[in-house]
Amino acid sequence: MADKTHKVLVTTSGLGSRLGNLTTYTNKSLVRVGAKPAISYIIEQYPENTEFVVTLGHFGEHVRGLLELLYPSRNIAYVEVEKYAGEGSSLGWSMLCTQEHLQCPFIFHTCDSILQNNPPPPEENWIGVSNVKDSFQYRTVKVLNNQVVSFQEKGEINYDYAYIGVCGIKDYKPFWDNLQKVYDSNPNNSSLSDCHALQKMITSGIKFGFVECDWHDIGNINDLRKTRENIGEDICVLDKEEENTYIFNDSVVKFFYDPEKVTQRVSRANLLNPLTPNILGSCDNFYRYEFVEGKTFSENTKLSVFKQFLDWSSLQLWKMNGENIRDLCEKFYFDKTESRINQFLNSYEESHLPINGLDCPPVLEQVKKIDKEWMCDGLSSYFHGDFILDNIICDVDQFKLIDWRHNFGDNALEYGDLYYDLSKLNHSLSFNHSLVNQECYTIDFSDDNITVDILRKNTLVEFQRAFENFVRQNGWDLKKIKVLTSLIWINMSPLHEYPLNIFLFYFGKYNLWRSINEQ
Repeated sequence: MADKTHKVLVTTSGLGSRLGNLTTYTNKSLVRVGAKPAISYIIEQYPENTEFVVTLGHFGEHVRGLLELLYPSRNIAYVEVEKYAGEGSSLGWSMLCTQEHLQCPFIFHTCDSILQNNPPPPEENWIGVSNVKDSFQYRTVKVLNNQVVSFQEKGEINYDYAYIGVCGIKDYKPFWDNLQKVYDSNPNNSSLSDCHALQKMITSGIKFGFVECDWHDIGNINDLRKTRENIGEDICVLDKEEENTYIFNDSVVKFFYDPEKVTQRVSRANLLNPLTPNILGSCDNFYRYEFVEGKTFSENTKLSVFKQFLDWSSLQLWKMNGENIRDLCEKFYFDKTESRINQFLNSYEESHLPINGLDCPPVLEQVKKIDKEWMCDGLSSYFHGDFILDNIICDVDQFKLIDWRHNFGDNALEYGDLYYDLSKLNHSLSFNHSLVNQECYTIDFSDDNITVDILRKNTLVEFQRAFENFVRQNGWDLKKIKVLTSLIWINMSPLHEYPLNIFLFYFGKYNLWRSINEQ
């Protein structure tokens, strides 16, 4: 039964523009911090019987979909905010949209504040505060005799604490009355917030204490970076604008901006079962699957286990059916590559300097030199589609495959090219996500040369030798795998942020030319 003494208001309706590209395709409350979305830290902060009111605006359907998937037993009321951007939009307006749900004491908890200590119930009025070195990013407060006496705008020099966007409102009726008055005086004030109503309450004599909080801010890129460092990254995933991965104790949740990818991934999980974990639920932009115990192969150091896995894959996954997939391969390898190259070149001019001392033709010229008939003569088989070390879970001598691709182009769900799986695996033997996250790669431009290099653990070098021997023993074309691996790096380049995108482009360009000319 819900706690009727107070509720918790969480506002997620704003654009989150201070987070840049991370909120282009989703809501700011779903930005990953550590292994979880930011809003999960807030929901899980409060007891199970807490009644929440959540505002929805910018990609509100994403917020609602995730919360319903993760917390089906939680008591959450959703309030649609139509004016969440442009004229007339403000935090204050979003809060006003919820007042019929909050005719009781409540805690206001902005979605970009993560607390390390539990906030007290609103048995008295209180303001959540924290010490900060400068006030450029934050509204601040002055205090006297253990009471908040005034709010100040961002950038104020003389202040006692920063306001963290969390407060307890016992006197809810005066709060709503004052917020409505401030709004009515200037409905188009985009900076209108709870602070304006709180200040009017304080000025009228209503007392507010303050609660010092251990606090992480994720409201802007710099603070998000600091928060991630402080909380720790429990997940080795590169940031992508249109997708994300979250890990919980018992499950993994995947987000895709494109709902068709979710539908196809769920369908493919059923096709690949039992090689993949069980699906626990899905909605338009998310699906959830069982957490699998074990370590990823990027953490495994045993060559014997890697060789065992290669044999397992050949027997359990790559079941060939002999179908002609030439047209699928041409679209997947050539049409997609040309599109991705043009996407990159729309943002960056291609340099024609030698790379690591090797004169390399422009990328599009190199692609034209690839024999299409040879490259598109694929081996039709069951496939994973993102067959990298980080997507293979090993527990003793048992294996599970995670984060499979949604299709092999043209909605081909069941069969794809075996060479693509082999090439993705080969890619991850050089491009290790853990080392890339630590920026253990080099992209350097001088007057007469481009230098590209990447650090590799000796384990991965040994794995790659074993992989190449495995390919030869099965009579597969190692040169084709090397060419395709280089295309994978080039294809990845426009999907990542600077400087990784630049590195991938020139690393791919360099290795493609080497592979094409290999006899």
